[in-house]
Amino acid sequence: MKYLIQLLYLSKSAPGIGSSDLVNILATSSNRNRASGITGILCHKDGYFLQLLEGEEAPVLELYLKIIRDPRHTDQVIIGISTATSRIFKGWAMGALDENLVPKDYGKEILSLRNSKTEQDTALSKMRRLRVLLGKSTGSGGKKLIR
Repeated sequence: MKYLIQLLYLSKSAPGIGSSDLVNILATSSNRNRASGITGILCHKDGYFLQLLEGEEAPVLELYLKIIRDPRHTDQVIIGISTATSRIFKGWAMGALDENLVPKDYGKEILSLRNSKTEQDTALSKMRRLRVLLGKSTGSGGKKLIR
């Protein structure tokens, strides 16, 4: 039986990482993720990456093993990993969020929620709320949201 999982992690970005790097990451990852059935979003703010990966267990874990070797970030911390019955970012092979749309200290706030199952559920709940906010803030043009 194949399980749908959600893996949420936070990492420190390497010095000099910016919007153009997010565009490059999105370009290389979206086709690969689509072929592997992986969805999610990547946020960059205040020197941190926050990413949610969703999909079947094996492809998500294989992708995360590749991600932790990527020199564009360090100090990766898994905030939560759990089975799921539905995806938060269904249809998004990988979205990247303009850092101006990420709430201030969002990554640091989620990092503080990594210690227990209840807190991990809260972190995923925050990602769901972020998804709702994205729908409202980007409008139909979605100029600041890349997906």
